[in-house]
Amino acid sequence: MAMQEIGGCGTEIDVVCSFLNLPHGATFKNCTFRKIEDKLGKVIRNIAGQSIKDALDEEIRLQLKKDGREGDYEKMKRGEKIDRVNLTVLFDMGWSKRASGTRYDSKTGHAFIIGALTRKIIGMKVLSKECSVCKAAHRATKPVQQHDCPHNYNGSSKSMEVQAIYEIVVEGWNSNVYFIGTIVSDDDTTMKAQLKHSFKELIEANQMRKEDWPRTKGNSKKADTGRLPLEITPPNFLADPNHRKKVVGKHLYALAKLAKKESKVDKALALRLKDYWGAYLKQVRDRNFKTEGDDIMRLSKAPLEHCFNNHEFCSKTWCYKLQADEKGIEYYPPESRPF
Repeated sequence: MAMQEIGGCGTEIDVVCSFLNLPHGATFKNCTFRKIEDKLGKVIRNIAGQSIKDALDEEIRLQLKKDGREGDYEKMKRGEKIDRVNLTVLFDMGWSKRASGTRYDSKTGHAFIIGALTRKIIGMKVLSKECSVCKAAHRATKPVQQHDCPHNYNGSSKSMEVQAIYEIVVEGWNSNVYFIGTIVSDDDTTMKAQLKHSFKELIEANQMRKEDWPRTKGNSKKADTGRLPLEITPPNFLADPNHRKKVVGKHLYALAKLAKKESKVDKALALRLKDYWGAYLKQVRDRNFKTEGDDIMRLSKAPLEHCFNNHEFCSKTWCYKLQADEKGIEYYPPESRPF
């Protein structure tokens, strides 16, 4: 389990066993490690599955309570049919091999959804592009022995994210207990494009007219990328503030790498601007842009103006100058604080 936790394998355990002078340490990888790993893997997966199931049950209970439907939870536990519960989840995907941002070539990926109320993992999906046991058997032109084959995906590594959330959404709907109504994630346009209904299928089902097919700015038909079955309610999408902060920070750090004659931003200022931008997003994230757009745009000046000791647009929730004024103590800007 320790080797699995640190990302090690049989090669590393060979070294450890040899240092500890254990018998057959040099051959532990080939003889024993895989057998133990297979047994442990089943136990770990069972425990993880039960933990996720309990967390999902708690998320449904809290959502029903929030919706004023406490009685439906007892009906659900008795096995009675209830209206599907609308859940809000946070979603992200990880890969076993680090991606560069433009290159994704990992063989496996793992996706998780986290309940907005419990803050616990309530669903997961692991996708793998190959199986080492099957691969070894094919290479040796031998029959494949019976085993738990992890190979369940044939697309690109990058598109794993879309496939994972698609399967999670469909499985939720097919449970007849809940559906995923809102997804908080990064700004993945492919995910949004596929987690909706096909325009062609909507027209064939008389749920949309041909002339209502969405158009681009050039007045051509938009691509028909929707994959969701018509009976499934498409989820809404909300942007993850942390991802928005990360995106802005990427451009700020790019300014810090430029020559001084091209940019006055250094790494320290880039870090501060990134943090101030994140604080601003937290300040306005619950406000309605349609009705309060002008005020939201005005307050967006806060991160930059704060660096120049102008706190007209700041909020007491994150501006230390306003907090110091309220407490009646002296405030030192970061660039002039005494050591």
